[in-house]
Amino acid sequence: MRRILRVILPLALLIAMAAGTAIASEPNPQEPSESAQAMIEHERIRAAVEAILTDAADHKIERSSIERRLVALGPPMVEFIVPEFTAPRTPNYPLACRVLGRVKCDASVQALRTAVAEADKDSGGLARKKKLWACYGLAMLGEVDAVDLLNSGRLRAATVELFEQMSGIEVVGALTAPASIPRLLAQAQKYAEIPEMTRDLTSVLDALGRIADPSTLPKILPYLKHSDLGVRAAAARAIGRLGSLAGIPPLLEMLTDSESIPRAAAAVALEQLRPAGKAKEIVARLDVESETSVRMPLYRTLGEISGEAAIEPLSGYWGRRDYLDRMWIANVLGTIGDPKGLNLLRTALQDKEVTVAIHAVNSIAMIGGAGAMETLLALLSDPRWPLVESVLGPLVAAKERRAGPRIAERLLKGYLASPLADASRWSDVYALGDAMVALRYWDAIVGVREAGKVQTDPTLIAYLDGLLRRLTAIRENQDDVKKWLAAAAGDDPGLRRLAYTRLGEIGGEEADRGLADLFAGAKPDDQVEILRATAAGASPAAASLVEHVLLDPAYDSLEKQPIRDMAAYAARRLGDPKMTDALRASAERSEGRDIDVLIYLAVASGKQAIPTLKAVRIPRLRSFHMMRGHEQVRLDWMLRELDAGRSIASMDVPPERIKLE
Repeated sequence: MRRILRVILPLALLIAMAAGTAIASEPNPQEPSESAQAMIEHERIRAAVEAILTDAADHKIERSSIERRLVALGPPMVEFIVPEFTAPRTPNYPLACRVLGRVKCDASVQALRTAVAEADKDSGGLARKKKLWACYGLAMLGEVDAVDLLNSGRLRAATVELFEQMSGIEVVGALTAPASIPRLLAQAQKYAEIPEMTRDLTSVLDALGRIADPSTLPKILPYLKHSDLGVRAAAARAIGRLGSLAGIPPLLEMLTDSESIPRAAAAVALEQLRPAGKAKEIVARLDVESETSVRMPLYRTLGEISGEAAIEPLSGYWGRRDYLDRMWIANVLGTIGDPKGLNLLRTALQDKEVTVAIHAVNSIAMIGGAGAMETLLALLSDPRWPLVESVLGPLVAAKERRAGPRIAERLLKGYLASPLADASRWSDVYALGDAMVALRYWDAIVGVREAGKVQTDPTLIAYLDGLLRRLTAIRENQDDVKKWLAAAAGDDPGLRRLAYTRLGEIGGEEADRGLADLFAGAKPDDQVEILRATAAGASPAAASLVEHVLLDPAYDSLEKQPIRDMAAYAARRLGDPKMTDALRASAERSEGRDIDVLIYLAVASGKQAIPTLKAVRIPRLRSFHMMRGHEQVRLDWMLRELDAGRSIASMDVPPERIKLE
């Protein structure tokens, strides 16, 4: 309150002075003088900044919203945000740096440079983070010397993480590229001669890898021979990210490095480069490699470059003792997708490590076909619950109705024939019951009703009552849109979400219009499910709703990201050119802020997405999110795959199933 009064009272006084001036000049009243207007505007900006910063103390208000409001005030705001650099405990220090980084003017640059200098006078971890944040702000403004400022003076902040898996020098170097490249190369040369700077050298090499300019390959290659194993590994990572096939021979040579860490980095880099025609060399290394961390990416590389021909050599490695070998071989067989791999995968289902069996289930589902489906159905009677649980998803996705009776039998006889007091097994009940609903298996209604009478715990009884309502609705409502619309407006969350799904499946103008109407008044979680259901339709109403969510700034907040993500998925599933255009417009409008939008744009439009992905690849680093480092790895992978004409179908899944690495 004191902060607000400090600015409101001077503003009121100025307004009164301006009014007094006008009265004194009668009978020819004039507007306030330019100086008075400037003072009024000055105090208005001050009051606005103070009010926004007061809101910033309320942790219920998103920082991104605070940031946008401050940036909207423009350069006049700068002088009022600068005091946050010296405020007690500096709670708004990162916010101030990001805001100044988005307001390009001399005052912003000077304020951030001063902040760097002031941080350098201090010591400790907090001071290093302050210096990093100020340099980040300068990089957002395009000030290329920020890459040098990070390690100039007393404090070295280049290696401090800004995002998860992405250090300050990586972010700052990328934001200021390509101008930053000569500076980074000079730093690498300097640090290579100073033993205590090896960590900084690895960060610089990682930064060059993030920039991914192939012309830097000759400058990076010598570091594969560096005495420090971390530096050698960083050089291998960088070469993999550059995308130049000229990096393949030295990486193959590095597979014989005496240390496992550089060998593993070289193996991952080779996986990124897909060394066509080098299967013989990969197999030769797999035959003698002692470290699982090196073998895993080599298995994947062999599968990618050899396809069906890789099945025979991979089978030869099945007997290795480490279960991770068997797990990754099972994964690769699914990626290859050839039915010839099914026999080995069926063997994997009996592995003593259930994790191996679960990965085999996923690969069998990926290969598909009648034989694969029979194998999955048989697993519903397996005594290992984790394996059964892993089978439910593929069976539901395939709409395998033959699974319904088997699931019902396992649920009713295996869990609910007597009171189930063990609460740790209730999640099994929920998974089986929900699978019956997803498969629309309402024949179990009587069994579920009787099971509810046997149980004694109120929580479990409540779930079974809800399950009964959902199964009954499936039987009674059939394809009646009006009945499902009524259910969608009800108070039962489970029945409501089932209704959304059924309306999407039924489709048609009435159903899609009803979903759009329901969306407007729904809570965020329900809005996500409505959009998921919308993905099944192809009507103008469905497309209009999805486009609205993707392009309306009202959905820009962090808390609404799940809604945007599902809208992006719906746009991909709807599939028409208008939806692809909406995804592209969303990516461009937000500078690629949402990785799911970029993923579904890439899936929907293939190589045509490359210009947009490249255009936002670096600018998106200006929008702070701790997961940016992981996201950049996935984004760069998509660019490599699309550019090479390879499929990224593994990304064509709902948002909750997307893996960033």
